[in-house]
Formats: sequence, structure tokens, C-alpha cells
Amino acid sequence: MLHEKGVVEGFAGPQKIWITTQVKTSCGQCQQKKDCGTGIIAQLMTTKTNRVMVKCDYKVELGDTVTVAIPEQNLVWSSILLYLLPLVGMFVGLVIANLFSFHELIGLVFALSGIISGLYLANFFSKKIKALSIMPKVVETFNFDKVECSKD
Repeated sequence: MLHEKGVVEGFAGPQKIWITTQVKTSCGQCQQKKDCGTGIIAQLMTTKTNRVMVKCDYKVELGDTVTVAIPEQNLVWSSILLYLLPLVGMFVGLVIANLFSFHELIGLVFALSGIISGLYLANFFSKKIKALSIMPKVVETFNFDKVECSKD
């Protein structure tokens, strides 16, 4: 399971909430971060957030911090949908163009149409996966405002 912390931003229905999470980058930790292009881009990306709908079986309020878990297999299948289907579509388009000995520019058009078809298929299958209700779920909640601390 992959875990991520987020803040409750809204409610989306029975046992579904909206959370926001901070975009994390692995770059920017070395001494070259001010001179490295990747480090500069990482600094620009760190202020961005993602808004995600997740399942929640806990009683939460707006502003609560929650930990969300997603199985690794869901991430793998999402990657296959997003990257492999358009790539296979491109190759199918190129093979069809080569079978009929079309000009290279027409082969390029077939390849682009294969990529677009693959993206549409990925969108279709991702909606089917959502219909199967395979989504991240809350596994732990934190509410720091309600925790009482005492000075010793």
C-alpha cells in the first residue's frame, strides 16, 4: 500500500470526501539545486496541490488531516492505461500505414490517430474502473485542533 497525507476539503456524498495533497518531488535536496534545471522546476512544483476524491469510513470534518492508502496494483494498472494504450495505438497505426505502403506523412497521421485512440480507450477504461469503485481510501485520521496538550 502507498500512503499519502491530505487535508479534508469537502464532502462528495455518502462515504466520499475531497482531500488536497501536496505535490512532492524527490529533487531539490542536494547542493546543486540552485544551478540544476530539475531542482528549479521542483521548486516551482512544490506549491501545487492535488484534489482527490477518496472513500472514507471515518467521521471527519473540514480541515482534518487524513492518511490515504492506495494499493500498488491500482497504480500499476493506471500507469498501463495511461502509457501503454496510447503507445500500442501508435504502433498499430504505424503497422497499418506500412502494410498499405502509404507515404511517411500519412504514416505519421496514422500514428497520431493511434495515440489519440489509445487515450480515448484509456479514458473509457478509467471510467469503468471508477464504476467498480476502486479508489483510494482513508486509513487514518488526525485532528490536531482537538488534541489537548498540557505543559509539564
